[in-house]
Amino acid sequence: MVAENETVLAERLRLTGWTLMTAKPVTFGKTFTDKFDAFQGVPVVQKIFFTQNLGVMLRGGFAISRAMGTLAQQTTHHYFKKVILTIQTNLESGNSFSQSLKEFPKVFPELFVNMIAAGELSGKLDEVLKNLTVQMKKDFQLIAKVKGAMTYPIVVIVAMIAAGTAMVVFVVPKLKEVFTATNAKLPLPTRVLISFSDALVH
Repeated sequence: MVAENETVLAERLRLTGWTLMTAKPVTFGKTFTDKFDAFQGVPVVQKIFFTQNLGVMLRGGFAISRAMGTLAQQTTHHYFKKVILTIQTNLESGNSFSQSLKEFPKVFPELFVNMIAAGELSGKLDEVLKNLTVQMKKDFQLIAKVKGAMTYPIVVIVAMIAAGTAMVVFVVPKLKEVFTATNAKLPLPTRVLISFSDALVH
């Protein structure tokens, strides 16, 4: 458990039936790794896993704080694990779930947080989590389909660029030698292409 100081920690543990044996100070300053992980964001699959399993735990009678601890242990993503543990600490400090999520706008978008807040007010948080899971899965599948549809055109474009580059770098210089040997007067587009080839080669 995390608390502001040792006295508060001992009191929180006492209220839950535990006794403080040892405590040590921890630093929550963001390291370079934390900033890099935050910049990369949390994969959608991790967030689906989080939302789905949290809803299942709440329906099973888990306290939300305890569920957070369990989810943090199950999460393989380094940064997301820290996010969940921070949310757990905020919950134990008396903050609501939606307030705790607001601290991480890059992980939980505004719509997600607002729906969670509505679920807390209505007492149907587990149902909101279930609906969010369904919607997130649909969005993920749609994005996957779009990416799949984009793959073929991208491959074709890359192949065309590669072929064009090979022509300009290897074929055009050979043709230039032939034109130079014959002293032929070349049209403007051909001269431009040869100039471009020279610039690219050199």
